[in-house]
Amino acid sequence: MEERDYYGILGVPEGASFEEIRSAFRRLALRYHPDKNPNDPTALEKFRLITEAYSVLSDPARRAEYDRKLAERRKRFERRAEAWDGHRRYAGFRSRRVSLGELLDKVTIRIPKMRPLNFNRVLSSVFRSLRLRRRAEEWSPGDVTIEVSLTMKEAAEGVRKIVEVLREEVCPECGGSGRTRYSRLDYCTRCAGTGHVFSRQGDFMVSQRCPVCDGTGRILVNPCPSCRGKGVREVPRRIAVRIPPGVRDGTRLRLRGQGGRGDLFIVVRVREEDGFLRRVGDDVYCEIDISFVDAALGGEVEVRTIDGRAKLKIPPGTQSGTILRMRGKGFPRGDGTRGDQLVKVNVVIPKNLTPEQRKLLEQLRRSGGIK
Repeated sequence: MEERDYYGILGVPEGASFEEIRSAFRRLALRYHPDKNPNDPTALEKFRLITEAYSVLSDPARRAEYDRKLAERRKRFERRAEAWDGHRRYAGFRSRRVSLGELLDKVTIRIPKMRPLNFNRVLSSVFRSLRLRRRAEEWSPGDVTIEVSLTMKEAAEGVRKIVEVLREEVCPECGGSGRTRYSRLDYCTRCAGTGHVFSRQGDFMVSQRCPVCDGTGRILVNPCPSCRGKGVREVPRRIAVRIPPGVRDGTRLRLRGQGGRGDLFIVVRVREEDGFLRRVGDDVYCEIDISFVDAALGGEVEVRTIDGRAKLKIPPGTQSGTILRMRGKGFPRGDGTRGDQLVKVNVVIPKNLTPEQRKLLEQLRRSGGIK
């Protein structure tokens, strides 16, 4: 045990404090834990050495004994070095200078054989990196998503909406520190200041981050009552959002830096006009009912459009199920034009006729007008 360099195993200097030793142990223990390295046969031995070094250096009495033995070993090494140096001077040892040419003659340089470059693998790696980067840019944990409902008219013409977002701002009470003059840091009672808790899963002990202190090993006593020690608090903010004309249902608009800790995403929902108007591409689709008289003789009826009421001409002899087109009554396109409104005509046959209406229809049928 005395011959191992525990400071070198943990990667800390000999005069390191207890906090530095504990921080180094937690970092190395997480890296070389056997459960996280099942395919590394040396992970168990490394983890055992890290635990052994921490058990010695974290105990003041054992560390003092280890430092004393380390100093004795260093003195013995220095005495041996001095004795060897005196022997070299006594024997008249002289080092011979070696020229660069002699050195190169004795050195064998091996150049590894280069494998041919696989361009398909390189391109797939580049495209994968671009996809991951684009995905990271599209969404982050600090982003906020809000749905905005629009009418057909608002979606066609564009509109300005006011949305409310909860944004995190620095707490004015504590200035972002999360503390007051009565606050103090204390060791976490859940993990005893180590930052990790152990739980048994079958025959193994699994180390997990402490849920109370979030792995820091310390908890804040008497935090700021306004932000509860977070240093920030959520404040509602009203933001004006400009919805462009011709927007489709499900469109996502991005406002950079307007979310809680990231961006604000606006998801547009276009609702139908009581099931009467429905969007099909850049066109608008609807259905209307007309009497069989208007269908037979023709005429004009009022139709609801996204711009309001408009006149639709019914040609004589229109059959039920016919689709009539109202040009320029749809949604705006990118080239400055607009789509059309498609109107499906349903001819309604009356169920209850008056005696006079029945008599007229009978006369019309006898005359051969209706077949």
